[in-house]
Amino acid sequence: MNERILNVRVGKRVEDNLERAAAVMAALERGEDTPPYFAVGFESAGQMLAVFTPKRWELLASLRQGGTINIAELARRLDCNYKNLRHAGM
Repeated sequence: MNERILNVRVGKRVEDNLERAAAVMAALERGEDTPPYFAVGFESAGQMLAVFTPKRWELLASLRQGGTINIAELARRLDCNYKNLRHAGM
């Protein structure tokens, strides 16, 4: 799986996520390497849209394009106030 992909799931059972986490923890306890997996899950599309506002999608796109940058640089690229970005996630 590509480590730069954010997996967004809607309607996935919480138990599925817990099983995945338990499997990763068990592998780490055995000293095995585990590939990075970045995911966020929501119960419904409405919940997802309440969290991922258009500005937050813009933030994610800028992060993906820019690679590793600090929050001040991100604010400059997005033309937004540093404090607003830092405290409210835009």
